[in-house]
Amino acid sequence: ANVMGKLEIRWRGRLGETGRLQTQQIVGAPVRHRDVQLALVHVPEAIEAEAPFSIGVSLTNHTAGPVGPLAVQLGRGGEEGAADTAVLMDGPLSQRVERIEPGSSAYVQVHLLATRPGVQKLGDVACLDLLQGGALLDLLSGVSLEVAPKC
Repeated sequence: ANVMGKLEIRWRGRLGETGRLQTQQIVGAPVRHRDVQLALVHVPEAIEAEAPFSIGVSLTNHTAGPVGPLAVQLGRGGEEGAADTAVLMDGPLSQRVERIEPGSSAYVQVHLLATRPGVQKLGDVACLDLLQGGALLDLLSGVSLEVAPKC
């Protein structure tokens, strides 16, 4: 458990009397670190509609042993969301990383294509453990990209 400390409130009344209130120890939920952390490390400054572009993704191994093989892929967003998706994979549907040593990182370039201009939501970028039948290790979501109109 993470002990964050105590909260103490002091005040002075209208007649000069003082007051004090102190809580018991405040305990937060333990911070859980993911075994493999996925991070977006490169997004191009300019993205043009209907032109391919790449983003860079870093995978960091926080375990005591090597991990792999892993796959990095872009989520589809469900059947109803699939037709409305404006950012699609351009090339292989997943990028494979064979092995990452303890405390090390691997860099993966994901090739994409934006189909229309405007602010577009990138689908979920997922890191999957291929030895565990595609078990989800980490997920990057909520990334928006500004796409310029085709010149």
